[in-house]
Amino acid sequence: ERVQSLSFTELDTQGTAVLMNRMTSDVNQLQNGVNMALRLLMRSPFIVFGAMIMAFRVNARAALVFVVVIPVLFVIVFGIMLYTKPLYKKVQGHLDDLLLTTRENLVGARVIRAFNRTKHEDKRFKAANDDLTGMVVTVQRIFASLIPIVTLLAFLLIILLVAIGYVQINRLTDAVEI
Repeated sequence: ERVQSLSFTELDTQGTAVLMNRMTSDVNQLQNGVNMALRLLMRSPFIVFGAMIMAFRVNARAALVFVVVIPVLFVIVFGIMLYTKPLYKKVQGHLDDLLLTTRENLVGARVIRAFNRTKHEDKRFKAANDDLTGMVVTVQRIFASLIPIVTLLAFLLIILLVAIGYVQINRLTDAVEI
């Protein structure tokens, strides 16, 4: 509906490749966004805060570690998300360029062959594809670092809780022996 409501000037300004790309990738981004929101905003808080509540029921002093770790985890997750958001916009621009090159090659295939420009167009496509690939790999590496960071924090939390429990058990056994 939005594309149909654009004027001819706006259609010419945006370009067919950009509009086609946006229509297909927007649906994909919406699906990924809903999936991520369900995971990060629905499931994770229940697990994290549920674990904190249960830890407070078992041992309030040891559970204070959760009060420190949860905000740190929150800052890391949303910091990475905020950092990668502009990078995803750059990826979208590179994808627009690649699709524009592809569409121009498909539409002008006869002209390209007639003027012997195939090698030039191949190089142009390869350059656009390499730019897109490099940008996607960079963004995905940054976003993929989130999993090991969160896992490391979880293991550090477990180690800290075990150490706190160890100290408390030693104090109890020392008090009982006396």
